[in-house]
Amino acid sequence: MSLRIGISKMKVFLVKAESYTYDDYDSVVLVAESKERALEMAKESTWKTHEKEKRFYFGERQYPLTATE
Repeated sequence: MSLRIGISKMKVFLVKAESYTYDDYDSVVLVAESKERALEMAKESTWKTHEKEKRFYFGERQYPLTATE
């Protein structure tokens, strides 16, 4: 799936962690310009929106992360 926002064509990616335990996030859905950017975003732990701050965290022990469109 792709979305056109402004000039950039955005894509929807499912980013998954290779390993996780019961209280870890195992995946996240992100909208990004590229697979590489989606992986960069997944490694960042905090995003701020107009409503409130959103947090999730993939620890290094969960790497490598994979992204599929």
